[in-house]
Amino acid sequence: MKKKVKNVLVFPGGTEVGLEIFRSLRYCKEVILFGVSNGVIEHSTFVYKNFEIIPNVDENECLLKLNELIEKWKIDCIYPANPLVIDFLNKNRDLIKCKLILASKKVVNLTRSKLQTYKFFNTLLPIPKIYSQSSKKIKFPVFIKPSSSYGSQGTQFIKSQYQFDGIKIKKNEIVSEFLPGKEYTVDCFSDKYKRLIFIGPRTRERIRMGTSMHCEVPKRETIKKLEEFAYIIQKNIDLTGAWFFQVKEDANGCLKLLEIEARIAGTMGFNRVAGVNFPLLSIYVAFDQDVEIGHLISDIIIDRALVSRYKHNIKFQTVYVDLDDTILIKNSLNIQLLEFLFQCILKKIKIVLISKSTDKNVIFNLKKLRIHQIFDEIIFIDESDSKSRYISENNSIYIDDSFSQRMEVYKNCSIPTFDPSMIELLIDERGE
Repeated sequence: MKKKVKNVLVFPGGTEVGLEIFRSLRYCKEVILFGVSNGVIEHSTFVYKNFEIIPNVDENECLLKLNELIEKWKIDCIYPANPLVIDFLNKNRDLIKCKLILASKKVVNLTRSKLQTYKFFNTLLPIPKIYSQSSKKIKFPVFIKPSSSYGSQGTQFIKSQYQFDGIKIKKNEIVSEFLPGKEYTVDCFSDKYKRLIFIGPRTRERIRMGTSMHCEVPKRETIKKLEEFAYIIQKNIDLTGAWFFQVKEDANGCLKLLEIEARIAGTMGFNRVAGVNFPLLSIYVAFDQDVEIGHLISDIIIDRALVSRYKHNIKFQTVYVDLDDTILIKNSLNIQLLEFLFQCILKKIKIVLISKSTDKNVIFNLKKLRIHQIFDEIIFIDESDSKSRYISENNSIYIDDSFSQRMEVYKNCSIPTFDPSMIELLIDERGE
């Protein structure tokens, strides 16, 4: 990019899409990340060092506050991470004081409406059968969904005519045939010349809240069909940067288009770890840079689960930590604890190793494991001695697997103590 670093604002920062953008860009030398949200309780404050809350997108003050932050933080571009925010930015794109990582207004208007998408591709791709409420030829079950929703929000599964007759279909809702078969997402990337340079299909084996929790590479014959879909979509819509589409099999195994989204998907990490950093490449394209896709890792499986991050009011400038069964555990290293200790090094927090190890080669082994130098001080004591005697800093914490030693330190030093299972409380994703 022409400028050494781009200040990139993720809005909202804490959605699954926002967190995928965060994971993609947090270690990129070309990017400094900022986050905003609309005031709902979400994950942004646990991961973004630079973060603020702004009014909701349906409030007049939102645009004003957003532009204030753009000027304050010298934002170069905004990355929308929610379809409702995409609608807001699309509507106000001429009033926003920085670049948007967003498709053209025409493309956004088309892809944000499933009904318009189906009408547009009706003769180009297989699409689900769409029924009107007055139709006499409805084949049940059917699926009712908002035309512009996301993440399976507002959907209804209707099994019978009796159930259907009791529902009033809203103006923005679609009555679609139910597709019972396998579902796929296809992550795509188009360069600034609108050439489709990457197609990455993945299965949707397990879905929670509209997000793929388990994905694998589809069978080769399915991949070929999905690639055909991708080229037809690209040929008929002016897409650049990252985009994706979803398809699902009908009762006969025929793939049918569910939706097209001109944005980052929450599970694009599946192809990111293969070698395609969609958010970074999309920034390059937005700033008129040429891009290419390099060597890719193949045969990847992703499985996702909830991850926990915490806030606390514990202040400390020194960490006292045990060795055996704490740092060294089950003939291996406690990687999470080492992550925390390296976090302390970055924050200039002193690390003191206190050990009752009887291993005569302990220093050699620490050097062999390449962790000797992380300690500012190393103290070895006898088995009968008390570790609390060597804790001189009040503004400190103590980490040990031994309950009795933690209690002894707590009673004599009155400092917080932790066992290895508690360390995740201390991990801070936001950095310094």
